[in-house]
Amino acid sequence: MPGLAGVVDATQVREVLQQWAESGHAEWKEPLLRTTLARAHFSGKRSTPYAPGSVHDYMHAKVTVADDTVFVGSFNLSHSGELNAENVLELEDPQIADRLAAFGDEVRKIREAWDSGGSKAGTDAVSEKMLTQLGYVGDANGARERIAAHEAAGADLHAVEIDAQSPAEFEKIAQTLLA
Repeated sequence: MPGLAGVVDATQVREVLQQWAESGHAEWKEPLLRTTLARAHFSGKRSTPYAPGSVHDYMHAKVTVADDTVFVGSFNLSHSGELNAENVLELEDPQIADRLAAFGDEVRKIREAWDSGGSKAGTDAVSEKMLTQLGYVGDANGARERIAAHEAAGADLHAVEIDAQSPAEFEKIAQTLLA
C-alpha cells in the first residue's frame, strides 16, 4: 500500500475492534482495518484504556490525507461515531494535504524513535521546524512575542507552561508574560 502511513492510538484501536465484534453489524470493518494497519506503515501509540474517572491520554484528533484531500475532525470509527454528534471537515487543497501528510510522517517517525529508543530518542527525533511551528521554548519575552503573533492571527486561548525553580521566579516570569 504505497503512500499509506500514520499513527494510531493502539489501545483505542483494540477497543474499537472489540466494539465492532460485539455490534454484529460491522463484521466487514474489522478485516479491512486489520489489513490496512498490517500492510501499510502505521505506528501505534499506547494509551490508558477508557474508564470513567481514569486518565484520558488517548489521541483525539483524526486526520486523513487522500491525494489532495484532507479529512479532519472528531469522527470515531467506534460506535461513538454512529451515535455521537461528531464532525468531519473535508478540504480539497493540495498544499494543505502535502503539509499534513508531512506532519503525519514526522509524528510517525518520532513515535517509532520513541518506541525503539525511549524518550531521549523520541525527543531527539523532533525537528527544529516542528518545534518552531508547534510551540516556543525560551525566555518570557520571546514567549510574549509569540503569543502576540498568535493573537494577531486570531488565536485567543494560549497554553503556557512556566518552568520555574521557585515561586518568586514563577511570579517574575508570569508578570513578564502578562505585561
